[in-house]
Amino acid sequence: MITRYLEKINFVPRVAEKVSGSIPRTYLTTEEKQIILRMHDSCFYCNANALSYYMDHVVPFNFIYQTEIFNIVPACINCNSKKSDRLPTQEIFDRVKDRNNKLRLRNDYTKDWYQKLYESCLTFYQGNRLPFSPSPYRSLSLICLIFNRVTSWFLAPRSQKRVRAALLRI
Repeated sequence: MITRYLEKINFVPRVAEKVSGSIPRTYLTTEEKQIILRMHDSCFYCNANALSYYMDHVVPFNFIYQTEIFNIVPACINCNSKKSDRLPTQEIFDRVKDRNNKLRLRNDYTKDWYQKLYESCLTFYQGNRLPFSPSPYRSLSLICLIFNRVTSWFLAPRSQKRVRAALLRI
């Protein structure tokens, strides 16, 4: 009972489920992944091109405990690793909200609600960690791109599909 009350006053999602430990991990559908990849032909954070992308939770999964299309962006391996479970900067988050205006989202999604979720995560989850911002130096992204290209030359097309599918899983 108290966890439901805390959800309402603190705007921290799914407190009851977090406490009970009964939250199964959810995934985007193949169609939702394709929508995201059609909208973005590069990493959302650093604009690097790669052979494959990770589907990254903008507001960390460990805070929101759900996978919804409005909260997912494609990220190169470098940005996905660096971001980890941190929030992005407000500027990046504003770009996500602008992108979401172009998506057909569920009826209960609003920019104000998503902003409030971001601020709640900043207050209750992020702590004193700095928000994620991609490095202005893209050398690591370039190395990852070269690695992806070189491995694609040596892997059979069937293996490439399996590797890409594995990398796209959240």
